[in-house]
Amino acid sequence: MKKKTRDGVTVDGQFLQHGTGTLISPWHIVTAAHLIGLSEDPLPDCDSGDLKDAHFLRDFKDFVAFINVTCAIPEMCEELKRGEKFKPIGIEALYIRKGYVGDGCIDRESFNDIAVFELSEPVEFSRNIFPACLPSKHPKIGDKGYKLYGYGRDPSDKQMESGKLKMLDSFVTECSDDFPYGGVFCTSAQNRGLSCDGDSGSGVVRTSDTRNVEELVGVLSAGMPCPELFDSHNRQRRQRRKLSQETDLLVDVAEHLEFFCRCCGICHPK
Repeated sequence: MKKKTRDGVTVDGQFLQHGTGTLISPWHIVTAAHLIGLSEDPLPDCDSGDLKDAHFLRDFKDFVAFINVTCAIPEMCEELKRGEKFKPIGIEALYIRKGYVGDGCIDRESFNDIAVFELSEPVEFSRNIFPACLPSKHPKIGDKGYKLYGYGRDPSDKQMESGKLKMLDSFVTECSDDFPYGGVFCTSAQNRGLSCDGDSGSGVVRTSDTRNVEELVGVLSAGMPCPELFDSHNRQRRQRRKLSQETDLLVDVAEHLEFFCRCCGICHPK
């Protein structure tokens, strides 16, 4: 979440939905780097990843995290009469993967699009609050049992379009586009749904093959605009045609294990 501002002044106790993340320790949340964003004028060096004179667009200190809630913002849970406790946790530090160059570098927008927020205080784990582990392997085409959790909008809900926690049961599939770099993969939802605005940074998790834990295998970077897909599906239903199945683009967390070890001291056993 971002702190809400009015005329450049922070409004106490009010927040704007900005994205989703995944706990990997009591202190750390993994999300997408594009939530912070990079300037397009000046641009970083798109080939080397050198930031040069480019600058980040948002201050990480303007963000807070809410843990173990089913709504993105308190006002939504109040309207839904869900008695959930919202405690904003401040952000102490931000780590962005070297080589991320932002949206201004065409065809490299999702390269190294991964970041870690370090919290100002630790999260207390419980039966309902626990971290995802770092993955033991890379995703493979055809893998099933992948679950994407996010607070993105639902274009089918005209009364309350965004902010309710959802889960997409997904499988790994071929990407609809080619990418001139590695470290990414694509998923499709079993119900032909798609991620949407507000899901940026969402984690995709799977149950480990060898341990009774959930592993964070991907971080949502990009996808097809969901209102466009929703309208397309409505036309296909009226025409009694098979619904088209689009893909979400995710950063492969297994490609960045050294980054987590260096930034946060969370090192995957070899």
